[in-house]
Amino acid sequence: MYKRYFFVAALMLAAVSELSAEENFVQNDYVALSDGVDDVTLDEYVIVKDIKRDNDNIFSQPVSGTSVKSAELENRKTNSLKELSAVVPNFHIPDYGSKTTSSVYVRGLGSRIDQPVVGLYLNGVPCMNKSMFDFDFYELRSVEVLRGPQSTLYGRNTMAGIVSVMTKDAFNPLTNAYVSYGSYNDMKLRLSHYNHIGKVGFSVGGYFNQNDGFFKNEYTGKKADEGKSYGGRIGLNWKSGDFYLNYTGNLDIVDQGGYPYVMYSEGKPGSVNYNDPCGYDRVIVSNGLFLKYNTDKVQFSSATGYQFLDDEMVLDQDFSPRSIFAMTQAQHENSLTEEFVIKPYNSQSDYKWLFGAFGFYKGLEVEAPVTFKKDGISSLIESGVNNVEYLSNMGMALDILNDNLLIDSEFEYPTFGAALFHQSEINNLFTDGLTLTLGVRLDYEKASLDYNCRADVNYIFTPMLTDARDIETEVKGSEDKSFWQVLPKVALKYDFNEKNNVYLSVAKGYKAGGFNTQMFADIMQSQMRVDIKKDLYDQIPDRLTQVKEMLAPILLEKVDYDMKEVISYDPEYSWNYEIGSHLSFIDNKLQADLALFYIDCKEQQLTVFAESGLGRKMANAGRTESYGVESAVRANLCKGLWLDAAYGYTHASFKEYFNGKVDLSGKYVPFAPQNTFSAGLEYELNINRKLLDRILFNVNYAGVGKIYWTEDNSKSQDFYGLLSGGVSFQKKGVKLGVWAKNLTDEDYYTFYFESLGNGFMQKGKPLQIGADLKWTF
Repeated sequence: MYKRYFFVAALMLAAVSELSAEENFVQNDYVALSDGVDDVTLDEYVIVKDIKRDNDNIFSQPVSGTSVKSAELENRKTNSLKELSAVVPNFHIPDYGSKTTSSVYVRGLGSRIDQPVVGLYLNGVPCMNKSMFDFDFYELRSVEVLRGPQSTLYGRNTMAGIVSVMTKDAFNPLTNAYVSYGSYNDMKLRLSHYNHIGKVGFSVGGYFNQNDGFFKNEYTGKKADEGKSYGGRIGLNWKSGDFYLNYTGNLDIVDQGGYPYVMYSEGKPGSVNYNDPCGYDRVIVSNGLFLKYNTDKVQFSSATGYQFLDDEMVLDQDFSPRSIFAMTQAQHENSLTEEFVIKPYNSQSDYKWLFGAFGFYKGLEVEAPVTFKKDGISSLIESGVNNVEYLSNMGMALDILNDNLLIDSEFEYPTFGAALFHQSEINNLFTDGLTLTLGVRLDYEKASLDYNCRADVNYIFTPMLTDARDIETEVKGSEDKSFWQVLPKVALKYDFNEKNNVYLSVAKGYKAGGFNTQMFADIMQSQMRVDIKKDLYDQIPDRLTQVKEMLAPILLEKVDYDMKEVISYDPEYSWNYEIGSHLSFIDNKLQADLALFYIDCKEQQLTVFAESGLGRKMANAGRTESYGVESAVRANLCKGLWLDAAYGYTHASFKEYFNGKVDLSGKYVPFAPQNTFSAGLEYELNINRKLLDRILFNVNYAGVGKIYWTEDNSKSQDFYGLLSGGVSFQKKGVKLGVWAKNLTDEDYYTFYFESLGNGFMQKGKPLQIGADLKWTF
């Protein structure tokens, strides 16, 4: 698919800091060990940041958040968002399937399909498709996770929080080269360079990753999950007087296998064993333009984003050696976002305000053909007719003559929206240190769906018909839905001093409504059965009146449903109530964060069994409640030794949920872990010898669980934890290290689902060891 794309090997910047322990231990940020070379940005060059926030220190704000800096990401060998699971309390992205499967769960809220509950921002620009969330980390300045609704400032699909990823932004000439090699032929190559011409700073970089895979497909004898990814990034910075510009362009290409699912039978998992290919290919081109202009009193900011997504997922959808059915899904998406913000500049007033406007357009085209093969035609389509008792007793049988039955589906899914928002912040209200924050957002969105699904069936029905018949089934039409939302927020914060505070907040969050194109597989199968039966009835001669009357109730089947009701769903929304505190003691050597929360989620988007007999449909059928706690501690235990630990607990259950067959009220929400825990030690030993400056040690533990896999809570994964660590040796800009992940070779599973009456699981990654070399010059 991607032979038409050129990958140009590029250079990329690495700017790594050599800070003292006191300088590096920033208040309420994860401790980052020194990297050996200064990360320099000239004073007149302001690095790009979130245009809605004045303060980059999220821990001085009334929000529960985690900020992981560049050195921490590097020391932990954190290569993607999925590897932040559990390191960030109550944050979990299970690692299964392929890079298109990026289901995020925070505080008991999450979604496997369609709209996410967490927004992802790259340099202040939102990623508009969840299939873009799993990308390779390289040369990042920080990753911030804000938990709880952020909908007032960020809008749709941020009801559980946002993830803000910032790339490095430097000005001095620096070049960085990195190579890593490990188990399973895991290789990572990165090269980057930053420089400037006059007042224009620029960066260019590239990466290449590959892995031979962890799990063998017994049917093919080859690894199921091998893959590679590569891409590049360019950046520009320019400042002239009160005007500032920053541009970032990214290219990311993925070519991988995936979906190493094993059948779960009689309480035991089997092995990966399927006959049709599985894999995922993806091209992402993303662009972000950040503009800022300062006057004497106000600051105008703009963030413009354009993203292009072209991907293709291929699945053996029965995941077995049988030839039942296979699916291909290709997405082609162009999205454009624009945001404007105006706020005070250099104001010393206790009152701060912000006004903003946001708009987006997302043009998505989806091709999703499903091919039913020999076993699938027999068991899923012919049986719908042949299992009718009256017909089988008369010796009648449907025989579909197609070797492979293709159900072709095409969708055009344009979505656009607009929003206006405001936030007021009143400092020193009634008394010094008391701050009241009020915000509101008016959000509008319209989604449309044009669908065209068709199939040609060649069949014979014995002994009634002796000649083959051709039937064309088509489901075609269009639907649209519009949504309005008002999203308020109120927060009260009291600062005991500059480094200690307590806060209380109430906010509404929402997840956008839309259309579920996956429902069309059930719709088409049902419609094909209806068309075949009607065609059979039409072949009965009119003179056989008694026979026609007798068979009419059987063959003239009708599936009565409202298409819009079956395939569409309304927004889901929640109210989040939170109390928390950020604390710092002993000159910042001991820091702690604590948050308690309660979430009431209504109109939850859930899959239910349709009364029409179509199978399943997406509906706003549930209400859940979620409550819990998040805590984090960071401590400088002694010179060169740092400890960080984080714990999250969530109790998430259905208050109301009838799935069309069973009342599941009171059951735990599936896929959301009840506990997340992480702890890490990092030690820096200064040697200061001719051949060696320092040795860096780190050991980390991260665990999640219990996780229920099914809505009836019959299948689950107990708590499990992964131990990782590494040692590196550094001399000036050269660092040589060894690392290991899952040191105890823990046996665990990351995913479970049911299909065609069978259960399937994916096993977690085994022990990996490797070595890496980084050279900054």
